[in-house]
Amino acid sequence: MKTTTLNIQLSEDGWNRIDDILEEFPDFTVAELIEKALVIAWHADNKEFA
Repeated sequence: MKTTTLNIQLSEDGWNRIDDILEEFPDFTVAELIEKALVIAWHADNKEFA
């Protein structure tokens, strides 16, 4: 597994949304949620062009 540091600038509303998601999925870290979102986006993109 590789590790990296991301500096993400989000509005207060953006961070509030992340907090809401973390409350719904307390077993996940922010990094895990980002990874899952990227996988979903990648699959959606591939199906769009399939």
